[in-house]
This record gives sequence, C-alpha cells and structure tokens, in this order.
Amino acid sequence: MLVQAYHLSISICHSVILLAIVWTISSVHLVAQETKIWEFSPYEVKVWYQFEPTVPLTEPMLSRFENDLSFDLERTFKAAWRTSIETVPQHLSRDVSRSLSSLQVKDLTQNEFTLVVSAGHAETKAVRTFQAAAEAVSSVKVSAATHAALKSSANQADLPSDSPITKLLAKLEVDSSGDEAIISSLKQETIAAAFLPRSKSTAIEKTRTVVTLLPWQTDAVLAEKDKVFLINCSMDGDQYVVSVRELDCPMQHMGPIFSGRTTEISQLTRVTSFVIQQAFAPVARVEAAESTSAELRHKAGGLIMDDNADGYVNPARIRVGDLMQPIIRRDDKNGIPVLLQALNFTYCAVTESDGVKMKANVYSYSGGPGLQGRQNRRTQRVLLRVRPATSTSDVQIVVRGNQKPQSGCFVYSKDFLTNEISFIGRTDWRGRIPIPMPTEPIRVMSDAVRRQRAELLKVAKKEAEAKALAEFEEAAKKAEAAGENPPNPPDLSLIVANEVPIDQDAMLSLNGPLMQLFVKSGDTVLAKLPYIPGLRDVEVAELLDDSLRLRSEAIVRGFQNEILDQIGLRKLLAARVKSLIKDKKLEKAGELVEELRRMKNFNELNDELGKMERSILEQSNDNVPRSAKAQIDRMFKSTRDMLQKYLQEDTAAAAADELRKAQGQGSAPSQDKPAANSDAQPAAGS
Repeated sequence: MLVQAYHLSISICHSVILLAIVWTISSVHLVAQETKIWEFSPYEVKVWYQFEPTVPLTEPMLSRFENDLSFDLERTFKAAWRTSIETVPQHLSRDVSRSLSSLQVKDLTQNEFTLVVSAGHAETKAVRTFQAAAEAVSSVKVSAATHAALKSSANQADLPSDSPITKLLAKLEVDSSGDEAIISSLKQETIAAAFLPRSKSTAIEKTRTVVTLLPWQTDAVLAEKDKVFLINCSMDGDQYVVSVRELDCPMQHMGPIFSGRTTEISQLTRVTSFVIQQAFAPVARVEAAESTSAELRHKAGGLIMDDNADGYVNPARIRVGDLMQPIIRRDDKNGIPVLLQALNFTYCAVTESDGVKMKANVYSYSGGPGLQGRQNRRTQRVLLRVRPATSTSDVQIVVRGNQKPQSGCFVYSKDFLTNEISFIGRTDWRGRIPIPMPTEPIRVMSDAVRRQRAELLKVAKKEAEAKALAEFEEAAKKAEAAGENPPNPPDLSLIVANEVPIDQDAMLSLNGPLMQLFVKSGDTVLAKLPYIPGLRDVEVAELLDDSLRLRSEAIVRGFQNEILDQIGLRKLLAARVKSLIKDKKLEKAGELVEELRRMKNFNELNDELGKMERSILEQSNDNVPRSAKAQIDRMFKSTRDMLQKYLQEDTAAAAADELRKAQGQGSAPSQDKPAANSDAQPAAGS
C-alpha cells in the first residue's frame, strides 16, 4: 500500500509539473501574441481598389488582377508587409471615384454609424463602452434606413452569435419618425440609445458618443491596420489611369495622390504595384529627441534583411538621406485620439542607420521645439517619409490669428553648408510666393559633425583674438619706446577666424529637396522656415503681425533721414559762415547765421520723436507682439541716441559768436533759441 501511495504521489507531482509547464508556455505564447515589437512587426496593410464602369474588365480579369497584385506586393515588400486586398466598400465608392485627391478621414467616416447614449437615462448613466451598452440597454432606436444598412452589413460580416455587436443589433427598434426625432428623444432622455450617422451624432446635448468599432466600418479598419491604400482605376482616352492615395491609420493622415498610366490592360497590375510603392510612406518612431537631433526606431526594420541583394531595395526601408515629417497623436483614457497634428515646417533628415535604430537631424521653424516633448503611453510621436508629388508649390505668409495675408515680405534661401543667402522674391497681394524646386542635390552634415565643427570654429576665433591682442601689445610697447602715440586696441567683434574646412566624407546628400527659407519684413527676419517644395500646392505659414513694426520702421527711418539732413545742413552752413567771415563777407555770413537759428534744435526734434512714439503705441491697442514692441523701442532709442550725439551742440550760437568776434563786438549771450546742454534730458513721454 505504501509503495502504491508513493507511486501515486509521484504521478500527481509529475502531472502538476506538466500542467505548470503547459500553462507557462501558453501564457508566454499569449503575451507574445498581444505584445508587438515595433521593429519586428510587419505593416498590416489593406488595399481597397475599384474600377470605374468605363474600364472594360470581366470578372475573371478582376480576380486575376487581385491575385497578381497580391503576389507582386508580397514579392516586393516581402516580410515587411502583411496585405489584404478587397474592393472599395460600397458606401465609399463614390468619394473614391470623384474626390480622391481631396478626400479626408472625416469624409470616409461621416456617413457611417455610431452609437449614441443618453447621459441622463437610467439604463445608460454609467455606460462608457460598446460592450457595456450591449449588456445595459433594452432597446436601440434607429431610422428605417439605418436599420436596413446595419442589418445588411451584419449579414455579410457573418458575426459570432455571442459578440456584443450581435447582441446590440438584436435590440434595434425602428422609429419611423426619422433621425431628427430620435435626436430629440435623446436630448429629452426618453430613450436610452440610438444608432446615428456620424455626421448627425456630434455635439448633441445630454448625450455621449460611444466608440463603435463595427467590423465593416472605417473605424475598425483604422484601429486594426497600419496602412490603407485607396485605388481608383479610370479611363482617359485609350489610357488606363491608376490613382493611389495612402491613409496612415494610427495617425489618420492622408498622403498625396500618385498616378500611373498604361495603354495595355495586361500592365495594370505592374503599374498599380509601382504607384503603391510611390505612395507608401515608411514609418519611424521617436525614441529620444533634442532641439536639433533625434534618435528614431524603424517600423518593421528588423524584417527587412535582403534589400541590397542584386540592387534590390525594399520600399519599406528608410535610408540615410531620407526626409521625414513628424506627426503627433495624443489619446484620451479610452484610446480615442484627441490630437492628430502634423508638425508644419518641421522635418527630419536621417543621417545614420543600422536598419533598426537611426539618428536624424531635426530642422524646425525659428523658436520651434523640434521633436522634444513629454513621453507617455497616450502620446505617440512618429514620422512618415515625405513624398513630394508636384514640381512646384507656394508658400503663403499670413497673420497668426486672423489669417490676413502679409504682402511684400522678402523670402530668401540659405545653404545648409556654406550659409550663402539667395534671394527668391517677394510675397504678392495674397501673401504668396512660388518656391522653385532646387536643381542641385541638397547636402548637409549630421548634427554631431556640425557641433564638432562649431567647437573648432570657436577655438579658431579665440586663437585669432589672442593673436590680435598679442600684436596690439607688441605694437604698444614699440610705440611707447619710440615716444609715439599708442595704437588703437583691436575690435574683437570684427576679427574673423580662419574658416574650418568641411570634411567631404562628413557631408551627405538628401533624398529630397529640403530648403531653409528666411522670411524678412523690412529689416527684420520674421521666421526661419524649413520647407520641402512639392508636398502641397500651398503651405501656409502663420507669422506674427509685423505691420505696426514695419510702419514704425518707415516713420523712424524718415525721421532719422531728417536728422541726417539737419546734421549735414548745419555743418555745411557753419562751414560757409566761417568761409564768409574769412573773406570779410559779414553781411552774407549774418544771413546764414539767421538761417541756422531758424533750423529745429535738439528739444524740438526730441519733442517730435516723443509724439511719434506715443502715437504708434496708441495705435497698437496693446495687441502688438512683445518682440515687435521691443524692436520698436530699440528703434526709438537709437534715434534718440543719434539726437543726443549729433545735435547737442548749438551750432547757430557758435557761428553767431564767431560773427560777433569778426565784427569786433566781442562775445555776448546768444539770442538764439534755447539749446539743450550736455546733460539735457529727453522730453517727457519719449
């Protein structure tokens, strides 16, 4: 008995251990299924295609097209893509056919249905999710059209009988009064829930919109896929035209439209595959960032192993020199995006890559934070490779806030390596200026090399300053020994160090036309704008209103010119008085002295300057930007300094004194207008 008990206990122990091992392996397998590793997760891609009725294709030809396209994409992208190909959903067919180039995500979803619950109804007070609604509500009101559409889609989807969607659809009740009556009932809290078109479900008082991921609707696709490609094939004469546009699902970002043409129906698959490759934007994730550099991680980079075999390059590969545009997504606690923002005038250039990890330069607008920002699980910072689709595009300069065009702004481009400035032109009455595509490849240095070179330039500048000071000290000693006046000390701000040569191996060419634009209004640089021509037809730059500062600059410049005229005329008249006195033409000299007395003196000009300043500040109505106000203040200060430096001396009194001496009258108190003395103060209000 003891032996049997012993063997039984051993058997039980083995069973327990085996069960534990199986449970552990299963748990690990489940975790592996749920956890996606960014660099080893393929792009989940859905291709939606349609052929317009004018394209002569039979059903067998359509089936072959789909099979051939699937094979071609698999051969091209290999393990980096996991692709499914379907025809465009019927409710999107018209939009894809007629307005693919202008289509936005909201256009794809506005006619789809979403669940709306009453915030005050007893059944739905605590309902926040679709699953909770399926259990809590007793009925869901719908219009007749909505009921027919939902039932038809559900029948085609073949849903499980125990799914929340099936449970909720079983509770549908038709309200023949229509959607408006249903909305009114929701506001009055007389019904608990309803299915409504998304275009009608927003901003309804006393209601909540529940996330509704119906598998046949776009929201479900956006949640499950990484990319969606919308393809429309039409006829243009005897040519087949294939138009493709990419939708990045996590960022809900629509890319530019790309097209291809062929006259052979047998080439449709090849053309479609090629255009999809053009439209595709590989993705990278920001791992760490500074103001001018960033570390990135390549989506599916670890799955791309053979992109250099026989000259083949996987289109999913992000290469050194590629340009990327950052997009930020911020979610609420339910995972619904509350911010989806492409950062305008901010781009990255990849400078190093090992296939998975990358380093990049960050080019941002003046004062921009680059890719820096708070990192948390609700905020995603990703970058999409840019794909210029046109040869030219415009930049439009408008006032931040009211969108008023800023005409007459000067636009320049600056070379990234040599810092050479090139004038492009001025904005027209619309605030627009066309930006030409660069004819030469754009070359840059990595941020690390640029910083190293900047340090070398600092060292070279210090050495040049030390050399200049040493030469000055030696020259001063020689002058002192020779009893001569010492030389003037060198102006260190004017010393130019020897240029540090640029290492050719440290330069890299970009795979896109990145430009560095400078927008100038008058003498002031309004903004530095990194820009890629060809991404959009018009890129709008919202800058601070510079009209007041520009008007102030014109007024002050005119006043400064008046001061210079006064200074020049005073010196000329004073010199002529001396010349006439020397020639004994005292009567003529007296006339010139009277002309000098009639000219404005320091106090009068200073009072005028104070009135100008007060008038400009009153026009601002406290809406002038702080930076512009500081510039206006500096302009008036420099003008006041000019007055004090050149118009403190009473030239008329000095000339009259010389004339009296020549007339033998001796010196007498001047009868001229009172002049400001050396410690005169500016007029009040200046």
